Parts: sequence; C-alpha cells; structure tokens
Amino acid sequence: MTRTDTDQLHVALEGENDQRSVVQLAPGGARIETRIDIDEGHPHGHWMGHDGKTMVTPNAFTRNSTVFDFNTNAVRALVSVGEAPIATGMMPDDSKYYVANFQDSTISVIDTATGIVTKTIPARRSSSC
Repeated sequence: MTRTDTDQLHVALEGENDQRSVVQLAPGGARIETRIDIDEGHPHGHWMGHDGKTMVTPNAFTRNSTVFDFNTNAVRALVSVGEAPIATGMMPDDSKYYVANFQDSTISVIDTATGIVTKTIPARRSSSC
C-alpha cells in the first residue's frame, strides 16, 4: 500500500518472529527507509488511511489487529478479533475498518479512533433451504 501524503510504499512482512513488521520503502520502492514494528502481530493484508496518517493490519498468527499512528510513529491499539485475520478494508473517512477473519468466517468492525470492536458480522450463509 502507498501513503497518500508521502508516496512511501509499505509492505507487510508476515513470517518468523523477527519479521513482525511492515517495511517502509522510499517513493517508487527505491530503498528501504525503516521497519515498523507491529508488536506481537504478524501483519498480513494491511490498509492505509485516506490521509496517510493511519495504517491497520490484520495479524494472522495472533488473532488481533494493529492500528498504527504515523503522527506518533507508534501502535495506537492492538485489537482482539476473530480466528486467522487475513485482510482489512477501511471506510473512506477512516472512521471504521473491517477485518476478515478467515477461519471463523466473521468480519470484525472496528472504530479506528478507539480500537473498539463495534460489531462482529457472521460471513457464513445459512444452510436452510
């Protein structure tokens, strides 16, 4: 994903314990500028806020999601979500974001400012016909 305010490229590194981060690359991907530590998470399909000030990650191995604040260069919230979160999406105004939880077939709806889960949506279809 690319930050809209700086054109820096962000690539999630989901892997072993020493790769719990998102790498920030210079515009155009010319060089690695820094690694953003995601604390206890293993980031997967992250999303950038509309103004480039917020990034959210689903952390596939730890059943949580990270809200990262670029204004403070720190994790604002670590949010418990469903089983095997693999992707995120955010409202255009950054007010809330969604985490797709692969193994329990749910979608967590999270208030971006507070890091509070406001709803869990079941993604399974009913088997009744």
